[in-house]
Amino acid sequence: MTNPQLRQTNPNPLTPLNNLPQSPHDSVTTPSGPRLVAGVLPKHSRATCPLDQILLDFIASRRSMLARGVSPAEVLGPEQVCPRDLLNPTTTSSSHAISRVMAEVLTTFPHVKLPEKMAFMYIMHLTTRWQISPNVDSYARMPVWLRPTVQQITVPHPAWIDNIPWPRVRDILIQEPDRYPFAVFSELYSEHIRINWPYGPEDIVSDTDDDPSLNTIFEKHIRCLSNWVSPRQFREYFSEWTSEVYIDE
Repeated sequence: MTNPQLRQTNPNPLTPLNNLPQSPHDSVTTPSGPRLVAGVLPKHSRATCPLDQILLDFIASRRSMLARGVSPAEVLGPEQVCPRDLLNPTTTSSSHAISRVMAEVLTTFPHVKLPEKMAFMYIMHLTTRWQISPNVDSYARMPVWLRPTVQQITVPHPAWIDNIPWPRVRDILIQEPDRYPFAVFSELYSEHIRINWPYGPEDIVSDTDDDPSLNTIFEKHIRCLSNWVSPRQFREYFSEWTSEVYIDE
């Protein structure tokens, strides 16, 4: 029997087929129906790894809170991710649950440097807020390249894939799940991906009255997909992806 918390629900109908993009790898957009597009959620399969389970359970629990009448402000928290728990994972947290859970997930990747870890957290925060409450505002906050492709909204797939930055790579992961399981991909991805942050780690966060937030320059930097790069060695593992992923020469 399927765990009801792992079912992917979509409260809104799918975008009409004539409004879908020409390429299956383009994100779903239509100027005539922004509310409709914002409500088209990815189709998720059952959990395939611990990260899937964490994401699916957390999203389901937050949707349940909304259904019980808890205010969206309490359920979703602030629009901006709070980096406090990622910077100081051992301190008592006062961050919102979304930021706190994302930080807990990323502390399991100790080899990832702070710029990349903060960038991963930023992406996960955006996709999670939107999937909890799919509305125009939360959809618009995602960079165009992070919005779901046709593959994501039509083909059941593991939830972790939604947080990979390159649309074409997400589609490949969905099309070939046995070739790219989470255990293999996550290690290589987290080890190789860089965001080309040209400044020091101390410049990632602005600290105002002991309330840290992402530096706006850092946020602008990671919202540019061309800054997400991988070293040339990445071709040894994923040679068919090199036309989709920016290579750091």
